[in-house]
Amino acid sequence: MQEATSTETAKDLSSVIKINEHQFKDHLGKMVRSTVEETLNDMLDAEADQLCNAKKYERNDKRSNGRAGHYKRKLHTTSGEVELKTPKLRGARFETALPSVNYNFPSTTIISSLQL
Repeated sequence: MQEATSTETAKDLSSVIKINEHQFKDHLGKMVRSTVEETLNDMLDAEADQLCNAKKYERNDKRSNGRAGHYKRKLHTTSGEVELKTPKLRGARFETALPSVNYNFPSTTIISSLQL
């Protein structure tokens, strides 16, 4: 009798929670893509800070360069297309150490190391 009750309960609960796999995978892909985009943009900003000897909007005596905004670039990754905001500097040309952003290497070189 108890087995019949647990089987009925399992049938009832199966209709309570339904997971749409396509929606789940799509959402997960968006999360990974946004994380990759945010990480790469933070790395580009950190490099610009290092080249300028100051953070964005920071004023100090050691500052050797100023920022002049950024330009947008698309980068195709295994997680999808991400938009990079590459910093522009006033007194120097910004060249990142990230190989795929400089287009010297295939984009999968760096992105594969960032995969979760």
